[in-house]
Amino acid sequence: MIVRYCISCDTCGHHHTLRINVGGNPYQEHNFGCRHCGEPIKIGMNVDYENLSTQPVPVSNCVPSDQEGEIVTLHPELMVPDDLQGRDFAFPSLHEMFRIRQEDPTFNADIVNTSPSVEETLTGWERGDRTPPGVAHDWEFAKRVWSLFLRGEHDVYSNYIKREHANYRFDEPPHPYVVIYAFCARIGQKRAEEVFVGLQKEWEKAGTVNSKQRDALREYFLDNHALDFFSDTLTVISEYMAHFSEFSQVLIYQDRDVSVGPDSNPSSSAFDSTKMLYGNAFEHLTSFLTLPACLNNVVEARSYETFKELTLEKYLKLKKANRHRPFQNNTNLSQIADALNNQIRNASHHGRMQFNHQSGYVLYCPTIGGDVKEMKYVKYLMLCNSIVQTIAGLACFLIAELHPEKPKASM
Repeated sequence: MIVRYCISCDTCGHHHTLRINVGGNPYQEHNFGCRHCGEPIKIGMNVDYENLSTQPVPVSNCVPSDQEGEIVTLHPELMVPDDLQGRDFAFPSLHEMFRIRQEDPTFNADIVNTSPSVEETLTGWERGDRTPPGVAHDWEFAKRVWSLFLRGEHDVYSNYIKREHANYRFDEPPHPYVVIYAFCARIGQKRAEEVFVGLQKEWEKAGTVNSKQRDALREYFLDNHALDFFSDTLTVISEYMAHFSEFSQVLIYQDRDVSVGPDSNPSSSAFDSTKMLYGNAFEHLTSFLTLPACLNNVVEARSYETFKELTLEKYLKLKKANRHRPFQNNTNLSQIADALNNQIRNASHHGRMQFNHQSGYVLYCPTIGGDVKEMKYVKYLMLCNSIVQTIAGLACFLIAELHPEKPKASM
């Protein structure tokens, strides 16, 4: 479905006709440069799935217009080929879906296998409880439960879960960790599953090598790191979800392992809103690489706190960019660090990143006075997705295998 909406730039008055593709979330947002003066324009759109209606919302530097103008195609979940951007009566989504099917022959079958049956859909409609399919809808529930749980508001989150769980596809009131797991698994997609499986294999291996040391590692991590991990994960994912319409533009390409096309670009480029996400996620993930690092110690037949050349105390004093090195040769664990790029982290945290709206490139300088490097904005979005999905996979593993909900007495 495409919504046609006319606006004019609040800076120069240039008229635009927006062709906004409707995504799967109750709210989507798009950022683009005015086609005349280049000043950033932000437009939002509310989607009412119950009444099948939409409402575009001018957010910044634009006002509604009754005059047709320069065409701008916007899509929250797919790239737009350059030769189709700005063309009326063109359907970039059809082009992209055809290309994805060509590169990934299993795509159609997976859609059929994961889609609800006609009977399930009709039953949901008849009950009147049909929910938006988008991840942003689930986030409304997850973030509230997550926040209340961390703050120890037991009565409040218990009552909230009892009242709202059915609206978010839970058959019975779930434990908060179940809510967190379900949401992390959803946003984590394929990469989170790979991280989870890799950790799980090494966890099982550690149990055969030395189960007492593995249990000691579990107790150490839960006592010293777990609460901070879940608190900081909530912070990072909240930042990610606040700008999800940006990151969702490339998710399908990453999850299906297909190319984005050499002549395609995201239709929305809100770099000012996303430029700190990668660095913040980098800081968070590297702060908790203690778990895979110590797990690798047990797998290699040492106590969990004993590294080949370090003590645990010395390991915790390493620069965060180096904390993956103790497990970099373990193929099941090394993928946790695949998305780490310290140069981009340095550039973002020291304000040495800029975005060129005309070229679609992010320019960044890793060191003061160093050479300026560049990468396409689409690559930056993919890096952000990958590191957040890695964090999501780690969160799922902690919940499923370390069982933080169990008291010590039950160990």
